[in-house]
Amino acid sequence: MEDFLIDIARNSAINSGLLQKHGSILICDDKIYTGYNHFINGNNYIAIHAEEDAINNYLIFCRQKYYSDSFIRRKLKRSLLITIRVKNDNIRCSAPCMNCIELIKSYGIKEIIYSDKDINGNTILIKKKIRDVANRPSSGYRWRTRMPDRYN
Repeated sequence: MEDFLIDIARNSAINSGLLQKHGSILICDDKIYTGYNHFINGNNYIAIHAEEDAINNYLIFCRQKYYSDSFIRRKLKRSLLITIRVKNDNIRCSAPCMNCIELIKSYGIKEIIYSDKDINGNTILIKKKIRDVANRPSSGYRWRTRMPDRYN
């Protein structure tokens, strides 16, 4: 089942028109809500992150059904968020940024699966409680620290 979910997240990441192709899926009540990072329509300066897009797609669905806020929060507390980054059809590191971690916490989502590298450089999937992810630097931060010439 996990491979099936990773394929869905990979396919949603491929939809991204940005250089860093991230895809997320939110699994809530046995339904899957996808999201990917992209620019806001008509604005090439403000990007929506994949985690944010998946949560927004779930909220849009709930609002169409006229669900209450307390009902939505109860459902989100039992949901799972999967985030991956794709480059050249390979899964890369995709730790969520601090803004996305705060957003995920604010909605009460407790578990996340994201891709990372192990000691040998192999890509692995890590399932963690969201409170344990907060102290880890995001993949974008680690990438910028390796290439300081471009951003100074």
